[in-house]
Amino acid sequence: MTAAPAFEAARTALGRWFHRALPPPPPAARPASSRPPPARRCPAEAGLVTRSSAEPQVGAGSAVRGDVELGEGARIGRCCVVEGRVRIGARTRIDDHCVVRGRVTIGEDNWIYPFCTVGTGSQHSAYPEDPGADPSADPGRGEIVMGSSNTMRGYASINLPTVSGRTSVGSGCHLLAYSHVAHDCGVRDGAILSAGAILGGHTEVGAGSHLGLGTMVHPHTRIGRLAMVGLRRAVVRDVPPFALINAGRFTKVNAVGMERASMSAAEIAGVRCAYAEVAAAAWGGEARPRAARGWGRLGAGDTGVFRGHGAHLRISTITAEL
Repeated sequence: MTAAPAFEAARTALGRWFHRALPPPPPAARPASSRPPPARRCPAEAGLVTRSSAEPQVGAGSAVRGDVELGEGARIGRCCVVEGRVRIGARTRIDDHCVVRGRVTIGEDNWIYPFCTVGTGSQHSAYPEDPGADPSADPGRGEIVMGSSNTMRGYASINLPTVSGRTSVGSGCHLLAYSHVAHDCGVRDGAILSAGAILGGHTEVGAGSHLGLGTMVHPHTRIGRLAMVGLRRAVVRDVPPFALINAGRFTKVNAVGMERASMSAAEIAGVRCAYAEVAAAAWGGEARPRAARGWGRLGAGDTGVFRGHGAHLRISTITAEL
């Protein structure tokens, strides 16, 4: 046989071998009784937590230490640290990589997004945190109390108070990304801290108030109810209720915020009248130009415009809200 016919014969044989149908492998002979049950992982092991489950769930890699109580349906995500005397209410969701440390009480139906911190020591040089101390052993260092239906977005933080104090957050609040609530602060119901808003220690934020992006509030400052502060501003003095602060000065009353809070037209007009009287008293009864700084659009000349509308809401209303 010459080389060419031999090559053709070899190629033909290899082609038949490559293209032939292989028989299926025989089934494994195993008694039914010896077969292991299908593998099932609980939600905590799999890092998956179902919202409808009534049992509290803890994700994989999370550390839960100390006197911790989880309410019905509470969820702790993966790689979280929860330690100290912690109370977490029903249906509260704490996402991955969060830290809850110290004496902390969190209400129901809260949603804390990844990388948030609730607890840890106050950022105060006079009250340093002992790294070797038990977070739940010293009740004299105060506690954090959070209400229900709050939202904390990524990297927001709340610090523990100083000695015998309390840091509190009401219900229905929104603490957006990178916002910070310092020691001994009080944030009332429905308040909004936009991204990057920072509260100094002992600050009081009234119900329904709104702090714009990047607002910085000096310690021991009060923000009145339904007040609004413009973005990227430093607040170094108390903000009266119902006020809209822009560029560091009073601009006008926060009519939009009052409408959203279901205040009537008569009540809003009464607030305008009260501010006009305050402006008139501050300027000795003389009319002030509308373009002037400070009280801006509410000079003494505006008093007659609002006279008789909601007269029961005047200076006493503003004083009471403070």
